[in-house]
Amino acid sequence: MRLRLSFVVLLALLIPLASVAKDAFPKACVDCHVKSGSADMRLSTLAKAWAVKAPAALTARVSTVMPQGAALKGKHPPISPAVLKEVPASCRKCHTATSKTIPPLAPMIHAIHFGGDKNDFVSKHGAECTHCHKVDAKKGQMAVPTGAEK
Repeated sequence: MRLRLSFVVLLALLIPLASVAKDAFPKACVDCHVKSGSADMRLSTLAKAWAVKAPAALTARVSTVMPQGAALKGKHPPISPAVLKEVPASCRKCHTATSKTIPPLAPMIHAIHFGGDKNDFVSKHGAECTHCHKVDAKKGQMAVPTGAEK
């Protein structure tokens, strides 16, 4: 009951902010993971590198949310261009909450974005939940929008 009341209070505080502030990342993942200058953080670019070998720091973060008995292989299978048209909805097709072999999407994304000592999401973006989780003031709900990679 106390947790539910806390959530309602938090939501009540966020709703006015969501309607006033301009959202720099309205499509969440695909508005943040972009090419900017010499830095290419698009998921297609990252996935190409991960298909060869995922960085050790990334593998360490993701290993914390692996299903019991499953092990990471140290790389991600190739991603088709069709997957990049609906991020993160397409990702959820494999990274299901009930998967026994790969990490579920939400815990994996949280482990990646909040874990580790040198974490850009925390240090450069303030670990702001509403960069990804969008408030629908009319419905009183939060969701992560889907969009095509830019």
